[in-house]
Amino acid sequence: MAQQIKEFEVRPDDVWLVTYPKSGTTWCQEMIWLICHNLDYEKAAAHKLGERWCYLEFGSKTDVPDPFKTITSAPSPRFIKSHLPASLLPDQIWTVRPKMVYVRRNPKSVAVSYFHHTVSMHGYSGTKEQFVRAFINDQVLNSPYHEHVIEFHHLNYPDNLLHLCFEDMKKVRLSLKFDSK
Repeated sequence: MAQQIKEFEVRPDDVWLVTYPKSGTTWCQEMIWLICHNLDYEKAAAHKLGERWCYLEFGSKTDVPDPFKTITSAPSPRFIKSHLPASLLPDQIWTVRPKMVYVRRNPKSVAVSYFHHTVSMHGYSGTKEQFVRAFINDQVLNSPYHEHVIEFHHLNYPDNLLHLCFEDMKKVRLSLKFDSK
């Protein structure tokens, strides 16, 4: 699968969302999709998020016979999410240069959210303290967190990469709510 990802054909009109897990991915997927579709809430409601977005690493799930066929056959523009670090994304990302959004989040919040996700979705039975210790020691899936964020911070990808911070997005949301919008 690693080779399929590295050789994945990127289109110039793709829209990519890359995050470390539990950094606001789902929220950002909805915002990006709605903005790109002129706030068509009816169309969004008619199709589940997983139908509107392709998940690059979905091939790690054994019940999907050919995950890349789904992505490659998707109509343009494709909306693609990934939790991979920059160094593991498809090579064509850096030459084709599609639009890309990267979201980071306070690592304390990521660790707590990741703990709850791991308990509910994967049956983790350890304590929160044990999970946070594993997170700090880079012993959870997608680790290390800081390298993931730093790789994207140092990218030379002008004009096509939007860096967002989860906490800043919440502030804007509160401001809009305060302004009755």
